[in-house]
Amino acid sequence: MAIRPPSLSPSVSSANRNPTVKYRWPPPSSLSDLASYPSLKLPKIMVRLHDTCPRCWTISSHLLTWTAWLGCIVLFVPSASGQSDLEKNEFPWAPYLTSRVEEIEAQTEQDLSKITRENWSDLQQKWRAELQEMLGLKPWPEKTPLAAQVTATLEGDGYRVENIHFQPSPKLFVGANLYLPTGERPNAGWPVVLYVCGHARVDEFGRLAGNKTSYQHHGIWFARHGMACLIVDTIQLGEFQGEHHGTYKLGRWDWISKGYTPAGVEAWTCMRAIDYLESRIEMDSERIGVTGRSGGGAYSWYAAALDPRIRAVVPVAGITDLRNHVLDGCVEGHCDCMYMVNTFRWDYGKLAALIAPRPLLLTNTDSDSIFPLDGVIRIHRQLESLYRQVGKPQDYGLLIGPGPHKDSQELQVGAFKWLHLHLTGKEILVDRAATKELAPHQLVAFPQELPLDEKVTGAAQWFASKDTSPRPENWESEGKAWIKRIETIEPFESRKGAFENAQMLQSGTGDKWKWTRYSTSQESGWPAEWLRVEPNASVGEDTTSTEKNHLLHLGISAPRENGFDAAGSEWIRAILTSGTISQELESAPTATHWILLPRGSDLESRFPGVKTRTQFHRRLYLVGDSLEQLQFRDACGFWDWARPDVTRELNRDTLASWKIIGHGRAGILATLLTWRAIWNEATNATAPEVVVRNVNDDWRLQSVFPGFAAKWQYSQIVEWLGDRTTVTKLTGSEEEGPVELVDPSNEPQQSTGMKIVEVGSHRATVWSRSTRWPLPNLGDLPQVEFSQTTPSGQRQQGAILPADSIAGLRFGVPGVPAEMRVRWKPLGRGTWLASPWQQADESTDYSLLTSLSDLDANTLYEVRTEARVSAKGPVSVHSGQFKTLPLPDERAPLRLAVGTCQEFDDRDGPFGFEAYRTMRKRKTDCFFMAGDVVYYDKLARSVPLAFYHWQRTYGLPSVVDFHRNIPAYFLKDDHDTYVDDSWPGKRAKWTDDFTFEDGQRIFRTQTGLPDTPYRTFRMGRDLQIWMLEGRDFRTPNVAPDSDEKSILGVEQKRWLMETLAESHAKYRVVISPTPIVGPDRESKKDNHSNSVFATEGKAIRAALSKIPGCLVICGDRHWQYHSIDPETGLQEFSVGPISNRHAGGWKKEDFRPDFHQFLRVAGGYLELELTYAADTPSLHIRHLDPFGATVHDVAR
Repeated sequence: MAIRPPSLSPSVSSANRNPTVKYRWPPPSSLSDLASYPSLKLPKIMVRLHDTCPRCWTISSHLLTWTAWLGCIVLFVPSASGQSDLEKNEFPWAPYLTSRVEEIEAQTEQDLSKITRENWSDLQQKWRAELQEMLGLKPWPEKTPLAAQVTATLEGDGYRVENIHFQPSPKLFVGANLYLPTGERPNAGWPVVLYVCGHARVDEFGRLAGNKTSYQHHGIWFARHGMACLIVDTIQLGEFQGEHHGTYKLGRWDWISKGYTPAGVEAWTCMRAIDYLESRIEMDSERIGVTGRSGGGAYSWYAAALDPRIRAVVPVAGITDLRNHVLDGCVEGHCDCMYMVNTFRWDYGKLAALIAPRPLLLTNTDSDSIFPLDGVIRIHRQLESLYRQVGKPQDYGLLIGPGPHKDSQELQVGAFKWLHLHLTGKEILVDRAATKELAPHQLVAFPQELPLDEKVTGAAQWFASKDTSPRPENWESEGKAWIKRIETIEPFESRKGAFENAQMLQSGTGDKWKWTRYSTSQESGWPAEWLRVEPNASVGEDTTSTEKNHLLHLGISAPRENGFDAAGSEWIRAILTSGTISQELESAPTATHWILLPRGSDLESRFPGVKTRTQFHRRLYLVGDSLEQLQFRDACGFWDWARPDVTRELNRDTLASWKIIGHGRAGILATLLTWRAIWNEATNATAPEVVVRNVNDDWRLQSVFPGFAAKWQYSQIVEWLGDRTTVTKLTGSEEEGPVELVDPSNEPQQSTGMKIVEVGSHRATVWSRSTRWPLPNLGDLPQVEFSQTTPSGQRQQGAILPADSIAGLRFGVPGVPAEMRVRWKPLGRGTWLASPWQQADESTDYSLLTSLSDLDANTLYEVRTEARVSAKGPVSVHSGQFKTLPLPDERAPLRLAVGTCQEFDDRDGPFGFEAYRTMRKRKTDCFFMAGDVVYYDKLARSVPLAFYHWQRTYGLPSVVDFHRNIPAYFLKDDHDTYVDDSWPGKRAKWTDDFTFEDGQRIFRTQTGLPDTPYRTFRMGRDLQIWMLEGRDFRTPNVAPDSDEKSILGVEQKRWLMETLAESHAKYRVVISPTPIVGPDRESKKDNHSNSVFATEGKAIRAALSKIPGCLVICGDRHWQYHSIDPETGLQEFSVGPISNRHAGGWKKEDFRPDFHQFLRVAGGYLELELTYAADTPSLHIRHLDPFGATVHDVAR
């Protein structure tokens, strides 16, 4: 019985799921308020959680009248999102989605009502198998060794922490913190809680510390109260750069086809974490509980549903029902980790039911916008009834706290009390709040480099890639069953009937063709349409022709701008006179052509917003469907109507002869329709021929069918069809595909950030770039392969790329055409200035360089780069800051950094390079890159592949963070211009289409390198920097040494000596991309310390040694050193590679005392710090390792 407050009208029925009441009935604020309702009996036990929260209680479900009172909440609390997003916007698909949700709700209620104590065990086994499949866990992954390692131990007040990493599957690294009590351990071991983290981003300058560090207070509380707690990272916001947002913002709809969801990875991690806990002798494996909030709440549901070893469960703010997700729009606030691939069409009450009869506390707040209270209460009602049905009402509880989606103390206390009670058997008074006590860096599981052989960033490639294809003898039966399941998602006969009751919209004629446009019933508000196109003049019937009588075309979309305009027919004339449709018309001039426009064909034209279309597709997959699966049903309905209708029309005994043509993404629709037709038609029917255009086996560019690719391979079906009919694969025009399901190009992003370069006292240049996605491509995409390989991998030829070329490569950052501009102003004051909008195009890989002038010296500026497609389109904004250089006469303390040798494959981890984070921590003022910014040698066989090197390096999180905050100055060397030891005019056959001159141009577009690449910067009164160009003017390395042989060229040498002599700076620093002093390996033939450039090298060293305060810094070498030329006394500091992984090329024991003052074969960078004591300057030159430790320091 629902209890209503006496003052409210009883007109609202409890059957009304979406009440129109616009106010909330506030819950009672005290026990006395509850007692004022005459029909409400107070519960026998009600535990107040916190004195500051009189509305929050732990409520056991044996308190029957309490749940009756809760029942009235749902009567008067509309969903948090208010009016349904679908209703509010009047989208045409609203009735369809509403019908699907109502069907799933009804089926779920029916399934739950059938549960009894006697049958529950069998039902659980069946449902767990379905959930296992929907999480991509069928068959179960192999339980390989966990390879767990404890990397650090911390002692706290009443607890101890172990920093751990383990591998649920090989190379699937997971960071964790194990909190242990410090008291006497019980004989059976400590009861233990597995805490699963929600979406908390904890990073410092681009490197993640792991979301486990944000939930440390939970582990501390449990440990202080006699319970161990293991807090595990998730794949996205752990220490690795994994991803949960595949369909949410990265266009990875192939995840759905593959049956992959990050929720499955997180559930598997939880199950293997329990394996780890069972391996620890300190733990009581009979007393394991799980909790977590938000995303962690969701994973708690999944893990506990699958793993019966979990004895008590408290999911916090991690569940609501499909009505909230789909109809009320909550899906728009959730990433993919919340969802299973819903092929069995569950509502979430069914997932929750799998916890029973174990102790379960359902926990949420009353104003949570992404887990609204009305949906939570609907699930509560189902659970409350279920626990009665299985005879365990005392083991279910509900906790509703005040406030929004937040990790509140009220909810924490409820979880603490429930788990303590059910894992220790004792109630506890919570008299101390849980608080964070440790810095995030203290809790990282990987304190140094992260393993590059990790499989976290590429989880979608392998996690759900199991061979679950049917056995040959079951192939046909399972195929029919799969198609039948698609057909029954909606009443299939209604789709066929919609075609039978079609109406004609318009007709027209052309020179060769006449056409009629039809539409299915408009009752649903979302009709399918089709065109019937026939020859304009009767040509009679040619019974001897081998041409098919009827051609069905699939995969034609409405024009982007106008959609299906019922008042006009220009778009119809266009498709009949140009493109692949017109080609098919010309090739079959006597046939009747049917052009099917199923539901959603005009989606892009009617709803150009990327978010709108993306979230529509996500709604569909939550109800176990997809747009193209739905369109397949339209095609089936059309086929079942059209073939017998055409047969009657032709007055034949056998069915007409057909050809089915799939254009672009619809190739798989055509294939599957033919597959179905062959199975369903009479034995005397002519099998339809199938033609597919621009179709490949890359599921990113294929139609989306939930779970299909987990069982079937497109090539398998084509092979099967090939034995029964004619299958033709053609390449059509580029305009028709392959394309993404949701094309994001009208909303450009900026995932490679910005670079602020060539900053002077009054000027700066800002580099910006428009990108397709907000993040780089994931690690599950293919790498570049080659048709001609070599053992070393250095001189491979014939690059093999994905179907969408560079855009489909692992870690690539595809660009898109866009208008871009820069806005800037002094930080905290003034008004914004703006550059004109400029067009970014393919010639520069969609990047632009914008010059800023008339800036104030020694001033901090804020800067924004903006990208858009048009003046009417949305604008993406990326923010940064920079400081201009001081005036030449200013006394200016500075901290500068110099780096070199930045090989992507030798980065410190998925986040990028640790050295950049160190520079940020040390508050570096500006950065000089001394060459070898990228390494072209292995992969660059074309200009697009060369740009790809810049994309992946400057899409790394630590690099993006660095360059939007620190001004940079770039030099180029051999690897970032062409290949090892290259010079102008050198041509290596194995680089295919890529040339030295291409490399020169690309470097300028990506770094702002001026037309005169050598330059100098005065950095206040006492420091001046010279940057040399070492490639553009050099004589070929292979030429004999002579007075004319040069690296720098005549003009650069003259400029260098003149400007050095003119300078009055105390410290004059020359940065060269290659060594001038050395020593170097005797086999090298590329720099001034080598014998092949001995003449110029000797002259340069002699000249520089005579300049007061002059020293040399060099890039290129993969080891750090400080050398003094024994002949001239010129000092040189080799920067060393920017990562330890790239170090090498010199033996650490080969210390040459006649040169070396310091030698270290390892990575890092060089720091120059200019300080002042009174008015006296001092320059420190330091070699640092990537993590900031000083390994060598020279003061001048």
